[in-house]
Amino acid sequence: MSNVNWFAGGSERDITALDLINALLPTLAVDSQLAHVLTDYQAQLTKPTTAVPFILSQLNLAIANAAKEDTTQLTAEQTSLIKQIAELSNIRYGY
Repeated sequence: MSNVNWFAGGSERDITALDLINALLPTLAVDSQLAHVLTDYQAQLTKPTTAVPFILSQLNLAIANAAKEDTTQLTAEQTSLIKQIAELSNIRYGY
């Protein structure tokens, strides 16, 4: 996956998030809470109705809650992909 610059716009973050979600979904159990969350947000990012950074922020919270509820242990690769998704919402505002 390519790195997104801190000043990247919503469309770049959107495309990168979808790539990461598409890479992560096949590695998860179909009935896991995390897979359901990622599928829901995949649909939201495909046709965003609100700002992409806001969707990504909500996604981070939903991933944290789903990971807490799921009893399965994530692999190192899955953890790395989730970390990359979380990093997409890091935006610097002129500092």
